Amino acid sequence: MIDNAATVLDAAGVPQPTFVHGVQQMPMHGRSMLPTFDDAAAPEHRDTQYFEMFVNRGIYHKGWTAVTRHSIPWKPTEMPALDDDVWELYAPDDWTQAHDLSAEQPERLHELQRMFLIEAARYNVLPLDDRRFERFNADIAGRPQLVKGKSQLLYEGTGRLSENSVLVIKDKSHAVTADIVVPEDGGEGVIIAQGGAYAGWSLYLHDGRPTYCYNFFGLQRFKVRGELPVPPGEHQVRMEFAYDGGGLAKGGDVTLYVDGDKVGEGRVEHTVPMAFSGDETTELGRDSATPVNDDHGSDNRFTGRAAGCRSISTRPPRTWITRSVRRNSCGSRWRASRWDSCDEGAVRMGPLGAPVIRCASACSRSGDDYWIEDDEGRRAFHVNGRRCASARPSCWRTRRATRSPRFKSAS
Repeated sequence: MIDNAATVLDAAGVPQPTFVHGVQQMPMHGRSMLPTFDDAAAPEHRDTQYFEMFVNRGIYHKGWTAVTRHSIPWKPTEMPALDDDVWELYAPDDWTQAHDLSAEQPERLHELQRMFLIEAARYNVLPLDDRRFERFNADIAGRPQLVKGKSQLLYEGTGRLSENSVLVIKDKSHAVTADIVVPEDGGEGVIIAQGGAYAGWSLYLHDGRPTYCYNFFGLQRFKVRGELPVPPGEHQVRMEFAYDGGGLAKGGDVTLYVDGDKVGEGRVEHTVPMAFSGDETTELGRDSATPVNDDHGSDNRFTGRAAGCRSISTRPPRTWITRSVRRNSCGSRWRASRWDSCDEGAVRMGPLGAPVIRCASACSRSGDDYWIEDDEGRRAFHVNGRRCASARPSCWRTRRATRSPRFKSAS
């Protein structure tokens, strides 16, 4: 497999890149197979190749092969010591690996074992890591994440995102908020889904009612539904998952909101701890391949518009006070209405799970001072509805207050 990229570049006459976007690239390990395309009798371009997967190891050199099976990846047994692994040796004419020659030719076996260590060091295989399920979860494995931070915004039309391309929300509290437009004849279909029929989650409308489905390895589907259908027009549908904590694969409480009003709640008894799927993906507005939920078949495309969706994880979900702040339409002026009650310095979640509303003083009526800031600390408006910054409201993100030029800081 490592020779494929080198072969494609060679056939296209494109040199291997040394820098990409200013970042120096590691030299490709593969070699071009192009010479064999025109000459079937061309000599082998590679006479040595190592193999390692889940610490099962092997080395090929000039026809000879040495291999050892450290463990069977799908069997959760205690890992043996590396020094206890038994190596086998096979001759060039024994391509079925039926006759182990390790006892007859120990010197050749030791030579190949030494060659494996040299190749493994050259190509960054070391140190050997025989952890199994932990390696699927970057948080546990200590592996860098492709998506960093505590929130991610996905837009309408996004689809086929691999699991490593989206925020990790497993084994932690999280929230998912979507801006949707429901047509006049009612909404139906998937707003956002991750995974497939054998593990994953989905937020969708079924018979017009907001529904959250958590699929536990295809064995159980936990569903939480709203009480009433979402009416036509622009709305915000939000799911909050309060994780029980205390380890992996625990359950949690699910709460559904529409425009800030709680419309449903329920329970997920246990969750997927490591990975939903190796080939199923995350999509907005549909759930292709195998669907997470069984309320829709393959015809699950959302009949309205899923204009945007934000995932927030690694923090406890917080509910914004009903009717505190609303958005008329995308990019339009924000308006303030009655703030029910709050203490000085309170921090509350706003629409889309994005803005943070801060009370400057104890308040119980409309007109007391509070404001919304964007990521750079710019105030967006006060209760009179006056816009104080040019940043679009749909681009604001959650940010705890540090200091305001007008009020003392909120913590």
